[in-house]
Amino acid sequence: MAERTQLGAASLPTEEHQARLDASRILFSDSIIPVAEAGQIEPWSEDHRISDSLRLRPAPGHTRAVCQ
Repeated sequence: MAERTQLGAASLPTEEHQARLDASRILFSDSIIPVAEAGQIEPWSEDHRISDSLRLRPAPGHTRAVCQ
């Protein structure tokens, strides 16, 4: 859950939370957008075989809380 500072009725992100959001935006624009623009992203769902020795499968139960 995002950390927030209460200012009257308004709820604003803290400086730390805002810094994390900014870092995520930089990472996305620097690392993900160029790969997408180059046509190198292959969306998948369920079971996806990359090669004979590597396949991707969903892992039910994984949530943000588990991955942190």
